[in-house]
Amino acid sequence: MRFGLEAAWARLISLVCAIQVTFVLNGFYVFRCLRFDRGLLRHWTAYVAANAFGNLCNYWFFVTLVSLHQAFLSRPAYALCLASLGAWTINYCGARLLVFGGALRRGIMHRAHGGERRAARGERLG
Repeated sequence: MRFGLEAAWARLISLVCAIQVTFVLNGFYVFRCLRFDRGLLRHWTAYVAANAFGNLCNYWFFVTLVSLHQAFLSRPAYALCLASLGAWTINYCGARLLVFGGALRRGIMHRAHGGERRAARGERLG
């Protein structure tokens, strides 16, 4: 490796960095429910835990597929793609349903009730 790191350590550092970046992007831009003033540490902890589980599953799927010794599935490139797809699904569902789900539901309810109040006052919606 360029900086003298073994591949496993470089991968660990890249995972830690990737989790931080995706937390910010998902919280502020994808799900649009993260704020600096409310529950940031709680959301971050839940996000790291959900992604750790997804990354553990990624590794488990990969090792399992490679160890099957099948002509197609056991090729490392294919196993990596399938394991990554599984981990992506787990990580997205974890972020969507467990980490940011409550904030999303509250935001949707807040917008829905705000729309009802505006309609009751005769304001134009949309």
